[in-house]
Amino acid sequence: NSEALECQVYLDVDCSKFTYDTAPSAVVKAAVAEAVAEEMPIIGEGVMLNRTETPEETLDKSLLKHVDVKTASEDDLLEAYCRDIDAYSFDLNQQNLQMTQNRQVYSQPPKATEVPQYADPDKPAACEQIPADACAGAYQTKGCSSGWKLDIPKGGEIGFKWKTHYFAYKNRIELIGVRPGCSLTVFDKNNFTGDQMTITSDGEFNKYVSLADVPEYVHLNNQIESVKCVCN
Repeated sequence: NSEALECQVYLDVDCSKFTYDTAPSAVVKAAVAEAVAEEMPIIGEGVMLNRTETPEETLDKSLLKHVDVKTASEDDLLEAYCRDIDAYSFDLNQQNLQMTQNRQVYSQPPKATEVPQYADPDKPAACEQIPADACAGAYQTKGCSSGWKLDIPKGGEIGFKWKTHYFAYKNRIELIGVRPGCSLTVFDKNNFTGDQMTITSDGEFNKYVSLADVPEYVHLNNQIESVKCVCN
């Protein structure tokens, strides 16, 4: 693929029979239980390798490694494969984003480092700044010692649903940052329902909330499945 600047392989596999509402088969359930017990790495998480994974590295993050081939049917193998590929959508989107950014670096002159337009005294030192045009930011770890940051746009409504690249953020947010004049509402269901809370930044600085450290928010620590954000 000359446009993507990469080699691609087309696999003619139909995964349309498996949806969010499709109950997993007994074989896939058993594979998931084994994967959890062995702390299988999560697809879409970790350091960008900037190279093709080895077969062993790919299988380490695949349900197929944990499927019992003696009891699995063809449909079981197809289901495990399709659920793997869905999870990879986040990883592939991250790679595509990186490729786009790399192409922009080559085609545009270097920019000077931007200085924040305002002080941010409550931001944990290791955390990235929330962009000025964003509504809020969500962080995987409360001190930003590792993990990712999700920028939430103004007017954004995001459900961390399976078969979307946002699925990787489901139930994995520990720190929230809200821009001045904005309000972020988070929910424990991926369709903007269930238990919820709203964090509003009324001051002149970003407001940061470590969910585990605030009694009224602790029940939503690593339990957020959808978000809405609005600004004045």
